Amino acid sequence: MALDLFWFFVVYIFFHLLFERGIDMYALIEIKGKQYKAEKGGVLKVDLFENDKGSSLELEKVVLLSTDSGVRFGSPYIEGVKVRAVVEDHGRDKKILGFKYKKRKNYRRSWGHRQWYTLLKVEDIAGVSELS
Repeated sequence: MALDLFWFFVVYIFFHLLFERGIDMYALIEIKGKQYKAEKGGVLKVDLFENDKGSSLELEKVVLLSTDSGVRFGSPYIEGVKVRAVVEDHGRDKKILGFKYKKRKNYRRSWGHRQWYTLLKVEDIAGVSELS
């Protein structure tokens, strides 16, 4: 009896998480030649933007849009859909070390690089209602 009750709750929780949670809306956007998955409330770590902290951006290069009603692909971009984001912070990534050498020639060179980045907080995916 207790085992049946256990499996009942396992199945109930599984179906609750699977079907009643719903599909989250997201968009694939292109920023400086790279593609990122943008969800409302999410944070993106992208290459450096020269905007100040707290300034807002509208990113119009939406490649793919996934909503509850389905998935739309752009060719190359979806017209009328914009992703609104706010610049949260600027910073530098962890150091990447490079090294080269030539065997038996006493030639060794090493260098380091830290890439600048910008953190973008996605506020909204606008223009979705016009597509339906």
